[in-house]
Amino acid sequence: MSFAARIAAEKSKVYCLQYEEGTDKAAYFFLQVDGAKEAAFLRGIEAGSDAKMEDFGTVIASGWGVPGAGVKAAMTEKYDIEFKSV
Repeated sequence: MSFAARIAAEKSKVYCLQYEEGTDKAAYFFLQVDGAKEAAFLRGIEAGSDAKMEDFGTVIASGWGVPGAGVKAAMTEKYDIEFKSV
């Protein structure tokens, strides 16, 4: 990773959010969270807040279902994301 990319990564992190509740289709969103807002974002996720994603950062990709291998590869290449199963 280049120096510039490392600096950019320190300022924000990318999260993959997946929603299924209350809909007939699952959806996913990749949210680039501003570094200064990350703690509030994580607290909101834990508390089940209904805050808008845009309050914490920028939606950089979204789609229906779960992100496939092509989407994951593109996100890894562009944002140096490491996918982990939880």
